[in-house]
Amino acid sequence: MEFISGKSLAEKLPNLLLVVGFATAVFGYIQYFFFPDLSILADYGWDPHAYRLAGTFLDTGFMGVLLVLFSVLPLVRMWGGQAFVLLTPLLLILVVALALTYSRASYLAYFAAIAVLYIVRHNFRWLLLTAFALLLIVPFLPRPFGKGVRLERTSTLAYRVNNYKHALEVIRESPVFGVGYNLYKFTRGDAKSHGASGVDSSLLLVFATTGVAGAFVYLQLMWRVLALAWERKKSTLGLFLLVSLVVVGVHSLFDNSLFYPWVIGWLLILLAAQS
Repeated sequence: MEFISGKSLAEKLPNLLLVVGFATAVFGYIQYFFFPDLSILADYGWDPHAYRLAGTFLDTGFMGVLLVLFSVLPLVRMWGGQAFVLLTPLLLILVVALALTYSRASYLAYFAAIAVLYIVRHNFRWLLLTAFALLLIVPFLPRPFGKGVRLERTSTLAYRVNNYKHALEVIRESPVFGVGYNLYKFTRGDAKSHGASGVDSSLLLVFATTGVAGAFVYLQLMWRVLALAWERKKSTLGLFLLVSLVVVGVHSLFDNSLFYPWVIGWLLILLAAQS
């Protein structure tokens, strides 16, 4: 395929990732239109998402952050004046899918990506166009039955506050080395839940499971990766990595996205491409 041709794997990588992103969005639409109510999976430990685009990941938050990451690819290229005609429809497909997740953390991560691109490339016109791409869609989203599609919902906020409080209690009890990554779920009463092993904040999870000692090492590593991405922000792949780190960092304040395997895979692929 000419679309993924290139002289090296590093040159092919963005287009290959775009193909994966398009397929992810397509499967998300299939789920949304043909299997919109996933509440039947609640008995198996999954969150009861209904009338929201969760895709094959069965989670709107993680689906949302992945859609934002895939959106980074056309955003960076369009801000650089590349392939506007080809990338605009793809960006719209991804942004509409993102809007249908009703994930507010993912919306915030999308705007964080736009903010980083503006800081690096200083193009106010693209700032407005890419921001309005989501802002103009959200007011027209369908609002079927269920709290999940209400953007003003407060139930998830209350859940996260309790989730954070529990993590802080664990940190207070084991501040130096934590309780261990694979043991955190046993500090909670719902160990059978698919979300019991984590915290709705990746940073709190690091402190709770590895303590201050582990958090120091982890934050030092992330700082070095961020510094590398900033150093190479003038290159396309360097900017991909920089924007992706900010996107995941913002999103990880509300979901455990820094430790989601597909997100880790995304970051490692972009990091490896820097060499």
